[in-house]
Amino acid sequence: MAEQPHDKELAYLAVFSLAECGSIRRAARLYDRCDLGHEADTDTLALRARLLKDEALHCEGKERIQRMLEAADAYAALFRATGDYYPGVNAATILTLTGEVTRAAPVIAATERACDSAAALVSDGAGENTIDRRFAVYYCEVTRAELALLRGDVSGAEAALVRAIGNGFDDWSAIAATRRQLLLICRHKGISNAFLNALRLPRIIHFIGHLISRPGSEGRFPANRERDVAQRIADYIRDRDVRIAFGSLACGADILFAEAVLTQGRELNLVLPFNSDEFKEVSVSQGGPGWVRRFDDCLAGAHSVTYANDERDDSVLSYAARLAMGLAVLRARNLGADVVQAAVWDGVPSVGIAGTAADIAYWRGCDRHTDVIPVTATGKRGADMGPPPAPATASRLHPQREARALLFGDFHGYSKLRETDILTFQKVFMQAVADVLMPFGDAVLYRNSWGDAFYVVIDGVIAAAHCALAIQAKLASLDPNLLPGPPALRLAGHFGPTIEALDPIRNERNYFGTHVTRAARLEPVTPVNEVYVTEPFAAALMLERFTQFSCEYVGRLPSAKDYGTMRMYVLHAAQ
Repeated sequence: MAEQPHDKELAYLAVFSLAECGSIRRAARLYDRCDLGHEADTDTLALRARLLKDEALHCEGKERIQRMLEAADAYAALFRATGDYYPGVNAATILTLTGEVTRAAPVIAATERACDSAAALVSDGAGENTIDRRFAVYYCEVTRAELALLRGDVSGAEAALVRAIGNGFDDWSAIAATRRQLLLICRHKGISNAFLNALRLPRIIHFIGHLISRPGSEGRFPANRERDVAQRIADYIRDRDVRIAFGSLACGADILFAEAVLTQGRELNLVLPFNSDEFKEVSVSQGGPGWVRRFDDCLAGAHSVTYANDERDDSVLSYAARLAMGLAVLRARNLGADVVQAAVWDGVPSVGIAGTAADIAYWRGCDRHTDVIPVTATGKRGADMGPPPAPATASRLHPQREARALLFGDFHGYSKLRETDILTFQKVFMQAVADVLMPFGDAVLYRNSWGDAFYVVIDGVIAAAHCALAIQAKLASLDPNLLPGPPALRLAGHFGPTIEALDPIRNERNYFGTHVTRAARLEPVTPVNEVYVTEPFAAALMLERFTQFSCEYVGRLPSAKDYGTMRMYVLHAAQ
């Protein structure tokens, strides 16, 4: 879009992608900015109706109903013009949800006829592409399921869902969207949603396990147990119907998990602590050339690869594991799917902050379940392993480098203030920020300001999320007439390893490192009055099972000073 700003197809795809990710407000703003409302094609008009509906679902009371009816009218007009069952079923559902049952009845009947006609075309072989046919069958059948549910026919809805996925349809985003739509109807009608079990969602895992020992030595994962453990992992992936996996790629259990996931045609997402060549040297090469080749094959077959740190640093191993856990949880949350941890573990507690047992302890400490795959044939499983190991303290390994939440704020419009207004700015705007920080006490590890900007280091993403939203809320409550063209805050958050050391200029402890620089580069590209956070921040927040926040994906954004692009989310209080 930067290269071709007037290309309407690119604009449509951008808006559609944001809508699919749940970034409704951003999608709606982009739709209007690109003037897509004047396009005549069906898809673009249907997208606008969808945005109206999704925006309405975030409202309450009379405003919600009014906006829902606007969406219903937009869908109904498109249905009359095209005869396409997609706008028809959406109009029927929205009318039902707003209590307009009489208006909904004829739309339901007409949509059923349109759906039958479309299904007949698919049955006759319209569209030779197998993938296109699978999509056509899926959408015809889930539309039939929705229409049946609107009529109160639960068994008919369930039968249609079975047909929808009977051809191996596995577009998880589409399936998740279907479930959300049908759940709205179930809640409105007071219908049990048990029938939605027919519409499976992917099982997601975070996988971990021991490094394999050298041949001839015992260790925690003896080399002579490789074949047996590999079979157990393959059976687990198959029997639990694991579809999406997140983890690392160290020599041993990690690679065995990755190979099983790829062999069975499932999605593999890797998180490495630093660049792959150095990671191979540290965590793979000791196994010999064969393991290195297997590492390269898995890396090449991965759906995604995330690097937790720019440079080699053994102290980020724990951070990388936590990041993989958070990404698994974030993906599951976006799809409404289940997520568990799968671990090849010998049951022995950890003595450090990194390693299999420490990662199990952290996961279970977040009130999440771990499936244990024992190393030995007589090993215990699951609950038989006893209580989870106690989390190790950070002081045992690189205590000077720990993951911290970082907030950078900058007041846009400050440079336009008159010099006589600067003191008012400090006494009012900066004082407001200071007032918000005060109740957080010792959780605020460091704070600093310069001119129109400030930097805060906070112990933990939950406290940082509360703090960031509280700052924006406090500033929004100020009298806008205190200054001409009052400055608006851009606030960005990141979560990553930092180095705590003495600042020789200030003669006090400070925090440094590439992740601090990364956070500083994000604030200039954050919209005013918003809180944007990186994916590691969002992942860490979701891992904590804290439901007071939502993180809405907004895409890959270029950071300031050519520091690269990063996957960003906008932070909100959960509605």
